Amino acid sequence: MEGNMQRVGALTAVPQVLFSLGADPTAMVMCRGINLSVLRNAENMVPTLATGQLLEACANATGCRHFGLMVGKSGSLATLGVLGRLMQNARTVGEAFEDLMENQHRDVQGALSYLRVLNDSAVVGYTIYQKGIQASSQIYDVALSHLLNIFIELANSKPNEVAIPCAKPVNLTPYRNHFRTLLRFDSDRAAIMFSPELLNLPVRGASPMLRKVLLASIADHGMTLPRSLSDQVSRVLRTQMSSQSAALDNVAGLLAIHPRKLNRRLENEGTSFRTLRNETRLEHACQLLKDTDLSLTQISLALDYADLSVFSHAFRRMSGTTPSLWRSSPP
Repeated sequence: MEGNMQRVGALTAVPQVLFSLGADPTAMVMCRGINLSVLRNAENMVPTLATGQLLEACANATGCRHFGLMVGKSGSLATLGVLGRLMQNARTVGEAFEDLMENQHRDVQGALSYLRVLNDSAVVGYTIYQKGIQASSQIYDVALSHLLNIFIELANSKPNEVAIPCAKPVNLTPYRNHFRTLLRFDSDRAAIMFSPELLNLPVRGASPMLRKVLLASIADHGMTLPRSLSDQVSRVLRTQMSSQSAALDNVAGLLAIHPRKLNRRLENEGTSFRTLRNETRLEHACQLLKDTDLSLTQISLALDYADLSVFSHAFRRMSGTTPSLWRSSPP
């Protein structure tokens, strides 16, 4: 997954935000190995790992810890390109978000959006499964800010709550001013929550005829390389990890593959379901340990471990150190 790529999209705002904060955009993007000209076109592709490195460098250089939030504020359906146009012409808000879930892999590898309806709340979330990603908190700020704008465009409404997987910042004002709803920091997920009834709202101005054209053309849009089964499993695992549905049978069912066949195909790719699940858990655990103030017990529950001792043993086996030591001195 080290070679994962993503569409520039909302990152076109990076140079403008840097300039507004008094930093030299050219110097910043070049020092991160991303040419400034690449960020001028939302359709260009950049390495997924490099985006985290760039956002972290920008936040450090400007001293603005909500740098990602400022970048994401410029995001909209239009920023998504052809996918955004498809969503604009969906019959309902729910269908528009289904478009996002089904086609986002054409724009980004190493992260994804997901939709769930849980009891009396609909959840649209964003999660990273790219190994070794830096500045996950900055990336989540970009994603949540962008998701909020998309939701408002589609539903003409604000969400009931926004869950943010980072510790409460010293300066809450930028978050309050942008989201204007209940904020829940130290969450185990990045998500916006709203009433499920809003999923049935019609999308204003949608054109069924234009939608047919867009559906026919979107297969040629974005990355065309076939996703490996390992990547598909990692994507599903990352969305299921906090819902106690990360078992082999559940994941195989979601991928419409018999569990034994799934394991055989993963073996052919040089891995296994257990390895991918362990890697996904470790990556998620490291993000929560680094970015949040959640207790070790809370993190173990979020990752569906039986108890703290099982989590600590597994973390040490995979990382070579304990969760508490890793948190006190992350790499």
